[in-house]
Amino acid sequence: MLDSLSVISSVKADQFHVNYLTIVSHDTSTHTIGGNGIGVLELSKIFFSDDRNWALVYLEFTCGVKCNHGEFAYPHQDSNEWRIVERLEAWIE
Repeated sequence: MLDSLSVISSVKADQFHVNYLTIVSHDTSTHTIGGNGIGVLELSKIFFSDDRNWALVYLEFTCGVKCNHGEFAYPHQDSNEWRIVERLEAWIE
């Protein structure tokens, strides 16, 4: 069972690196949501395999009216680097 996405994390936006997204804090950003790919990314708690080389995370991206989706991501750690090897779309609006 995945944890709620409503629990606020203490992790700051600049602590994340995602090679296909630019992550900015919603508190200080002057960007607006909608139409231009700017939105809110929410992540569940990460669940790890017993050997801690595989993980499962649920994410939702909200970028405006009819511009939202949720998906499961399956990261794998190889040579001390995590990469998402599979993504499964759960829903789209």
